[in-house]
Amino acid sequence: LNYTMYRLSTTTSQKHTVWPAVSGSRYTQWCCGECWRTSRRALREGPLAAPKVLALLHDSFVSSWALVTELKSHAGNTILPGVSMIASLSLDAYTFPVQILIQEASGYVVAAINANQVLDAELNDTMIQQGFHDPAEFVYYKFLEEGLKKYRDIFID
Repeated sequence: LNYTMYRLSTTTSQKHTVWPAVSGSRYTQWCCGECWRTSRRALREGPLAAPKVLALLHDSFVSSWALVTELKSHAGNTILPGVSMIASLSLDAYTFPVQILIQEASGYVVAAINANQVLDAELNDTMIQQGFHDPAEFVYYKFLEEGLKKYRDIFID
């Protein structure tokens, strides 16, 4: 239904910018609106409210949301081909119901995870040993951390 995407780019201060974007078609929201609201609420009240996740997002990412219908509109943009390409790459990576993406500023998808994977995680000893008590927080944090590392490996090192 929706997805969150994080765009990464290098700024002059060497801080990476994350831009989360969520996408979902209006039809899908209408058809499965409760699913989308539940996922969004679970993410917002769970991992997106966790201090460790917030700190990593604040330090390294710029977040945003975009509806699938908006991305489809931008994908057909003939005046701004760069915007069109980024929207197309985002749509290509989208899976129902909520997709979370980390993208480089050009639109290259660095990492992707479905919100169901985040929300369906079960607590284990590794998570507890690393100071996490919410499995969704752990999975989301690790996704961001590994995506940032992959970005640095590809685009900076």
